[in-house]
Amino acid sequence: MHLPPEAGLELLDLRYPSPVKLANALGLEFDHFKIEQTVGVEFGWYLFESLTTYYQESAASEQAQKIWNQCTILRQFKDKKISRARYGYQEVETGFTMFLGACEDPSNPWGRMSTRQEYLEDRALRESICYSLDVNGFRDYLGLTVRASSDEDTLRSMHENRARSKYLPAEVRLESRVWLAQREPIER
Repeated sequence: MHLPPEAGLELLDLRYPSPVKLANALGLEFDHFKIEQTVGVEFGWYLFESLTTYYQESAASEQAQKIWNQCTILRQFKDKKISRARYGYQEVETGFTMFLGACEDPSNPWGRMSTRQEYLEDRALRESICYSLDVNGFRDYLGLTVRASSDEDTLRSMHENRARSKYLPAEVRLESRVWLAQREPIER
C-alpha cells in the first residue's frame, strides 16, 4: 500500500504517535512498511509505503486492497481518530499513483485526482523546464513569486530535480550534481 504525501493520514488527535505506534494502532505490521511523517510531527501526516515491489499491476492492486481491508483505518475514521485516508499503488517507472479507495469527510475531501495522462504530461513539462534551467518558467510552473523563491533557491531546486531525474541525459544530471556540490557549505 502506498499513500503519497498528499494522501497521508491526517490525524485529529493532538498527540501524534510514532510510526511504530501508529502502525500497531492500525493493525499493520511495522516492518512491512516505510513509514514517514512527511510534513513534520505537528501536522500529523503519515506516508505508508510497502517495502515490497510488485511487478504486476494486478498483484499491487490486490495487495493494497487486502492490506486496506485488514487494517483498522476505517474503524479509526469512524471513531474520528483519523480525519481521512486513501490508498492505492504507485508505478515504479513513472511515480504515478493509482488510488483505489479512500475515507473522507465531505467537508474535507481529497482534491481531484489527475489521470495517468495528465500526470505524465505534467512530469514531462517539469522535466523540460528543469532541463532548460528557465528560472522564471519554473517559478511560474510552481505558482511561486520572486518573493517566495529567490532566483538562487529556484535554481537550486531545478538542479536538484535535474540531478535525480531518471529521464535527462547523464551529462545533464552530472552537470547539476557538480553545480550543487560547488554550492554546498563546507563543514568544519
